[in-house]
Amino acid sequence: MAHVYPSDFRRLWLSGVHTPELETLTRLERDLSADYTVFHGLHWTREWRSGTSFGEIDFLVVNRSGRVLVVEQKNGALVEKDGDLAKHYGATPKSTTGQIQRSVEAVLDKYKRQHHGGPGLQLDYLLYCPDHRLERAEGLSISKDRVVDASSGEGLAGAVVRCLGPGGEDEAQHERVLRFLRGALDLVPDIHALVTSEGRQFQRLNADLLKVVTSLELPQRRLRIQGVAGCGKSQIAIAVAERALKTGRRPLVLCFNRPLREQLRASLPAAAVVQTWYGLCAEFLKAAGDPLDFSGGTPPGFWQDVHRRVIGATVPKNWLFDTVIVDEGQDFEQEWFEILQLFLAPGAEILWLEDPDQNVRGVDPVGQSDPPFVTYHARENFRTPASIARFIREVLPVEFESVSALPGLPVHVETYDDPAEQADMATRLVSDLRRQGFEPDDIVLLSCHGVDHSPLWQEDRIAGMPIRRFTGEYDSETSEQLFTEGKLLLETVYRFKGQQAPAVILCDVDGPSSEAMADQYAQLLYTGMTRSTVALHVLANAALNAADAMQAAAAS
Repeated sequence: MAHVYPSDFRRLWLSGVHTPELETLTRLERDLSADYTVFHGLHWTREWRSGTSFGEIDFLVVNRSGRVLVVEQKNGALVEKDGDLAKHYGATPKSTTGQIQRSVEAVLDKYKRQHHGGPGLQLDYLLYCPDHRLERAEGLSISKDRVVDASSGEGLAGAVVRCLGPGGEDEAQHERVLRFLRGALDLVPDIHALVTSEGRQFQRLNADLLKVVTSLELPQRRLRIQGVAGCGKSQIAIAVAERALKTGRRPLVLCFNRPLREQLRASLPAAAVVQTWYGLCAEFLKAAGDPLDFSGGTPPGFWQDVHRRVIGATVPKNWLFDTVIVDEGQDFEQEWFEILQLFLAPGAEILWLEDPDQNVRGVDPVGQSDPPFVTYHARENFRTPASIARFIREVLPVEFESVSALPGLPVHVETYDDPAEQADMATRLVSDLRRQGFEPDDIVLLSCHGVDHSPLWQEDRIAGMPIRRFTGEYDSETSEQLFTEGKLLLETVYRFKGQQAPAVILCDVDGPSSEAMADQYAQLLYTGMTRSTVALHVLANAALNAADAMQAAAAS
């Protein structure tokens, strides 16, 4: 199976999007071996004195030697005239061969300018026209063996293998070309994908938000991004940390919960320090010869004592950081921010990423500092598909702009009288999702209650599949969280913050414990609902006042 970048294209299939290019991509992934890497939807620009040219390449295939094949797909009938192939867009014919030539020249030119003096890019091309049969191949301005038409017996994958071959083991050039193409697509490691033996997966970055972060000239180097769910905050955290490493700076990436920390750590080079706030304090005191004793748990006052010990310790140079990135900053307390100053190197930059609408802990926001933060508001949600975004806006008092290209599947809301009924309801929903094509790894059961406070926590299997859930225990040597064996994840909204899944079943929706908690509970629901990228199912208590409104919104 070939490697595909970006790797999250399966969401399109699950959401019901089926285009000829998507079907081709799926076949290339299936029919090519792991010797090949396929990039799709690659945009290019080429600068001239008179202006800038723009274009898009359907597919780029790279073999293990770093050789590249440009694949242009043209569906429907083509016109053969004067040695050229053209595609009609309305009444205007557009030269296909000219488009291929411009794409090839643009990629070669950009690569040459970025790798001056290094090995050149070996690049070839294919024209794939699955609906057209060539009539006069001899007179074409492109070689017949570079055209895969409706009469081709080898198919596109066979033609790719014929033109490229698997390649040798030129790892340096292979990685050089992959880095170039990932940069052209604005790709960063996908923190939501499982890390496999085949390497990291990548997803598109919110390039506009990255430009804001990297383009602002701030005398005090402190920037706060208040961004809605799905605007790309965690991706920005990864990109800024990697940029810091490349420029010789020492980055510290902080977040609140352990699951997000482990996702971020798996997505960043080992040189980047990634921790939770409490984890940073514990590791610092351990290095200072004052390790924490967890044998008695963490009774009231435990962490306040830890903070006093950190403040009283001497911070050596190897614990000072040039770049500090805080993800999910709405979970951080003012006292933590004040103590964090101890770990800043002179002239250190701080990037503070937060979403006030996801303040499920009810923490007072960190105030202005000295020097003050410059604040930028990012209101575009790239993650939540249209169907789920519309539902959220109807049932919750939140405002955001949905710019996801996915339509999403219809939202479903079901009610229960007894919370124990949710096990059978979840079994039916998971079975339905599996029939629709969702894999077990695509589905997450999210409880609005804390760990071990939902009846689902008593279940070992759902829909015949073993549940994977946090046991509440940690590995004595690595301090990593311990989970039960299983592929169907059961988590809490609190612990799943900052992450996402194609299909989310939001459970234990039973309302706030008091009227005073209504706003905070709305934030909890908003956080849970925005974890889904394709499908959302809500299991709500029938006694909940908002249950009828949710069902009506889902049905509209």
